[in-house]
Amino acid sequence: MADSEHGTGRSSVLYVLDDDNNLVPADDIVHWAKWMSVESHTGRLQIGDDTIGGVRISTVFTGEERPFETMIWGGLMDKQKWFYASYDDALAGHAEIIERYFPVRDE
Repeated sequence: MADSEHGTGRSSVLYVLDDDNNLVPADDIVHWAKWMSVESHTGRLQIGDDTIGGVRISTVFTGEERPFETMIWGGLMDKQKWFYASYDDALAGHAEIIERYFPVRDE
C-alpha cells in the first residue's frame, strides 16, 4: 500500500525536475530523496527569495503533490502559502505576489 493509504499524509506522487525544469515523476522515494539532497546544495530548489521590509517571500520546489510553493515569512501575511503546478507558474506567481502585496518598495 502507498504511504497515504496508511494515514501518514505523505503524498504518493513525488517529482524531480529535468534540465528544462519540467516535472518528472521520481522512480521512488529513494530516488526523490537523493535528488532533493543533491539539488538542495546547488540552489536549484529555490525559485525566488526576496526580503522586503523585513518580510521574506520564498518560492521553492517541494517535489511533492503540489510541487512548487510560495510562502511569506513575517508581517501581516505570515505563513500565507500559494501552490503551483509548474516552474514557470511558480516564477510568475512569485513575481505577482511581490507586485500585488509589496508594490511600493525601495530598490
